[in-house]
Amino acid sequence: MLRWIFLLFVIHVEGIHVIKISNQTSAQGHKKAIGGCPAAAPARSGIADGDAFGNDFDACMINRWTGNTAAGVPVLKTSPTASCSSKTHARLCYGIDLPARRPNNAQYISCYNTARLIPEFTAHAVTYSTTILPAYKRPKFSEDKGPCAPNPQSVAKDCSKPPGTTGNYFCSRGHLTPSAAFDTKDERDLTFKMTNVAPQWQEFNGGNWAAVENAIKTYVQTKKTDLYVFTGTAGISKYWQWGLKWTFTAPTVKTVVPNYYWKAVCDPVAKQSIFFTAQNNVNDASKDKVDSASCFNMKMTKERGVIECESISQAAGRYIRNWWHGFVVPDFHPVNCGTDTKGAFLQPHLKFT
Repeated sequence: MLRWIFLLFVIHVEGIHVIKISNQTSAQGHKKAIGGCPAAAPARSGIADGDAFGNDFDACMINRWTGNTAAGVPVLKTSPTASCSSKTHARLCYGIDLPARRPNNAQYISCYNTARLIPEFTAHAVTYSTTILPAYKRPKFSEDKGPCAPNPQSVAKDCSKPPGTTGNYFCSRGHLTPSAAFDTKDERDLTFKMTNVAPQWQEFNGGNWAAVENAIKTYVQTKKTDLYVFTGTAGISKYWQWGLKWTFTAPTVKTVVPNYYWKAVCDPVAKQSIFFTAQNNVNDASKDKVDSASCFNMKMTKERGVIECESISQAAGRYIRNWWHGFVVPDFHPVNCGTDTKGAFLQPHLKFT
């Protein structure tokens, strides 16, 4: 009897019993032999299909964030590399040659979890640009097949819209580093890697989470400044059955659906920062308006996702939540990012529904 109680506890905690979110085509995680991944190399277009060019976060990006950024001051106190160093982690640097804007620097980095088959966090800078992309045709999503490719990883068929599905009630491929943060076709195309996406409820993905991303871009273009952004996933989405919680996966019983998305943003010029959190509201179609505990008490519907926000210090101080769900709060510079205060710099540009 005791053995069965223990087994039920393990199933409850670890989510051994899993379910598909929708009737999606089954796919197996992409596995391949990995050759030597260069620890660091200049960001370049020489890697076929825009695959990762290195795995040293510090060399390809973070040293510039802990040193002098374009604002002339550091935005990070310490590197996030230690948070991406377990045997199930793959560190990935993505970038193309843009000497005038990003010399020898990654466009974004991704900390990919090969057990959950989703990234735990990514980081990128949103920079002011006068470039206007009149029309943009999204490319197909693709796996990373370069020398740094994680093994295994999710595949492009994961989280596609199931046949016969109407509306946005399905889990889509949610970018962590969004394509619209960038201003050229090559830059945007580079974000369509499976190592940069996780299953995200589409009403939420295209709803209030997109509103946060749009606010960041609008602020940068309005203020003609740069913002430094981390985006991450946390926890495992669950559903109730027989009094127990089981793990959502989509669609292969391997790719985990995260329970939370989070985003940390710093403006070193204004010396402000903010930490956004939202539950990945799988199967929630409620149109009820929520304003208590929401970001700046702004009204938003559960269907479109309820966004909460707080200071970086408050987020970092939620020790039990961060440990239990696996939140990785970036160590933004306390002075240059004003981490003790919830910055209101993005508030005028937030358009929630």
